Amino acid sequence: MGCLVYELETGVSSGISMDDHDRLVLPQIQTGHSGLDCLIENAWRGQYNSTADMLEHAENLNGAQDNRGAVEYPVSKAELVEGIMRWRKKRQEQHGCILRSLPTEQQLRILAERYG
Repeated sequence: MGCLVYELETGVSSGISMDDHDRLVLPQIQTGHSGLDCLIENAWRGQYNSTADMLEHAENLNGAQDNRGAVEYPVSKAELVEGIMRWRKKRQEQHGCILRSLPTEQQLRILAERYG
């Protein structure tokens, strides 16, 4: 979840990795909101017992919960398809693929050593 929030806020993949001593190597977190930075780092370091705990932290970032209730935005199927196509094109241009790329050789080696 932390990686998802990081990517949504920064527009780039987190690039989390492990060093040669199997220590977590985290990128610098600068979303412009110190509370959100803390939430991301806490998630990466396993500080939440559940996604519900993380959600509680997120809801308290600005000191109040959103009590507006559900909001509906009627969108036609054509508008939805068009929006998805724009997103796919932008993603392809920025990253060379729609989804994340395959793991690198080093990432595969680390995974194999750890779980192999």
